[in-house]
Amino acid sequence: MSKRKQKDEAKEASKNFDELTVFELKRLLKAKDLSTAGTKAQLISRLNETKSSDDEKVAEESDDDKEEDEKKEDEEEEEEEEEEEEEQDSDKENVEKKTREVKQKKEAPKPRKGPLNGLNFAIAGCSLFS
Repeated sequence: MSKRKQKDEAKEASKNFDELTVFELKRLLKAKDLSTAGTKAQLISRLNETKSSDDEKVAEESDDDKEEDEKKEDEEEEEEEEEEEEEQDSDKENVEKKTREVKQKKEAPKPRKGPLNGLNFAIAGCSLFS
């Protein structure tokens, strides 16, 4: 039986120790690593003593769990913010790159159209075949 299951059983059973059999009381004590010797009244008193300390531990554990959960949430929020910033940075870089490309296209010399292109081709062609 897992420790978690034993703890759950112990919590449920601790409500009505008087209704439990000696065997069940001893099983609960054994799960808590306590002595199983004594009368039913002694077993119940031993369980009641540990019940109050268990309640304190559960409260402490729940506080620790809350702190851990808050830390995880904070870390996740920070990671999301970093990812958003990275996306924004990459978007800015892409925009800057495209604007540079557009400027370069505008500044690049355009090929001439008209009779000179044909003439240059004709001249080039003549020199090749001569």
